[in-house]
Amino acid sequence: MTTDSRNRSARSAFAGELRKHMECWTGYKHSDPPYWLHWTDGVYQPYRSSAREMVKADSVSLHKYARHLLSSQVFAFNLFLPFREGNWSHLSLIVGEFI
Repeated sequence: MTTDSRNRSARSAFAGELRKHMECWTGYKHSDPPYWLHWTDGVYQPYRSSAREMVKADSVSLHKYARHLLSSQVFAFNLFLPFREGNWSHLSLIVGEFI
């Protein structure tokens, strides 16, 4: 195990390999934590323009770490934008069964 200089916690060999993979995947090395070059790079390709439009139209404030590879805000965009863009009838039926 190695030590993380920021928080002094032990980093396993698996965590080190995962970090190398994330840096390779983003194409942006030497940042801690790993970042995308632009926050929209973390949004699934077919929804990137919708994400930009939604942020502007709905006055969404991007949080400080929106460019982070593991951004919870960008994860939420990826999770919910398809519902915003698509047909709600199937989702309404499913949710209606639980209400």
